[in-house]
Amino acid sequence: MEKNKSGKLLLNFGDLVRGNIFPTIEIFLNQNSSLELILNVTSKNEVSLINNLYAKLLNDASLSVHMVSTGGLFSRSRLDIDFLGNGSGFEVDGAYLGEQTQWNEKRGV
Repeated sequence: MEKNKSGKLLLNFGDLVRGNIFPTIEIFLNQNSSLELILNVTSKNEVSLINNLYAKLLNDASLSVHMVSTGGLFSRSRLDIDFLGNGSGFEVDGAYLGEQTQWNEKRGV
């Protein structure tokens, strides 16, 4: 993201996903930029989703990540954040709503 810019991004992994997926997400936030990222998994299919997110934050940059999982067989998120400037910040929250044999895990925070 360019210097002094902000934005929102929704990544939706829904019922169109038929197999296991392992996305790698890389985010680079320049000085005084901010991003709100929403990762959504809503699937009735028995898919496994393992997110790998890497972010590099420069001076006064901020990243907010919201993770929502309401389906699928297995869901895991790994987050690696490099703070490369003063005043940079990171927030994460999420809701994992599994049923029966569904298993969800969050690591790396």
